[in-house]
Amino acid sequence: MGNIFTLPQPSVRDNLPAEILLEVAFKCSPVDIIHLEQTSKNLRNFIHQHKQYILKEAHKNLARGRCPPLPDCPIVQASGNFSHSAYANWVFGAAPCSVCSSITYSTPVNWALRLRACSKYCRTVLASKPAIYIDNSGELTKSAFGQWLPRSSSRPPYLYFREHIKRARLERDQVIAVLNGCQRQSTLEIPRRTWDQLQAEYAKREADRPILEKNAVELERWLPIYRVEKAVVEKRNLERVQLLAQVENVRAAEITSTPTMKHILFAFARDLAYITYSVWIDNRSRILAEIENRRQEKLACAFCHQLVNFKGFIYHMYRSHPKENRCPVEGCNKKQKVMNGEGLAAHFRAKHRAVPKLEQYRVDCFHDHDDMC
Repeated sequence: MGNIFTLPQPSVRDNLPAEILLEVAFKCSPVDIIHLEQTSKNLRNFIHQHKQYILKEAHKNLARGRCPPLPDCPIVQASGNFSHSAYANWVFGAAPCSVCSSITYSTPVNWALRLRACSKYCRTVLASKPAIYIDNSGELTKSAFGQWLPRSSSRPPYLYFREHIKRARLERDQVIAVLNGCQRQSTLEIPRRTWDQLQAEYAKREADRPILEKNAVELERWLPIYRVEKAVVEKRNLERVQLLAQVENVRAAEITSTPTMKHILFAFARDLAYITYSVWIDNRSRILAEIENRRQEKLACAFCHQLVNFKGFIYHMYRSHPKENRCPVEGCNKKQKVMNGEGLAAHFRAKHRAVPKLEQYRVDCFHDHDDMC
């Protein structure tokens, strides 16, 4: 993968032969192909000309260990964004939560209904009765909507997402309103269609649903194996970071906490790729600079001279210096003043920018210490 932060210049297509570009593309993951397409118009056109071979190799590049290749992107006739880029983004990329619309990188919780949740609470909401409609009577399944709406379960009663039903009704009502000479009132981005066009779109969706359901089943089988292999790759990459930390004489936690290394670990784990030494060399100066900047945000404790983050000073005082009730920050004009736990926390909040979110817990620890004294 090389340096994932350095993108080719727009003229790279004119300077490299097609064989080399193909060789580079064959080493990429599906998400890397998206990034290459966004680099320049020439690269995008080149990838589209050879997408049959490039996408096949990109899916094979995720076959590591026991993990099989990523299932192929379904080919559908209905309108909408069903391109290979949209497919890769849907599986791996950031997308809005189906409940709160927050952007999340979590994989869909229901492939058939195309639902995604950003938290445990949102998963609970998606599994609740207000979000899921169970067609026990079979009335919806027999209706025009039921012939093409996404559904979950291989046999009746089928499960439908209520928001999908709501949108389908709005789409139909908008067409009827236009036929009756009324203005469109929906705020949703629904294409303007005639009644015949809508019926034709329904027929395409009905023909495409078995293809999408088959793809959903394949993804449900593929995801657990992918997650197991992803955990193996994450563990191996962290072990390599620990070795690099020993060479650089820094703590591994300092390296993994930098934004650059977080991005690298996330991208390589997503693509089931191991971090190589060349990747470290390409990004070493940036990571070490971020570590140095973070160290400068820390202060030396006046009692033990240990570098402590602002947000960790209260906890450090309680654990390491329980008998000291003075400000441990060098150069503070309140350093010699004796304060209890609550006063010290208020002093940090006013003079030293921040205290942790667990401030009350740590203040209570100080109160417990004061009571024991």
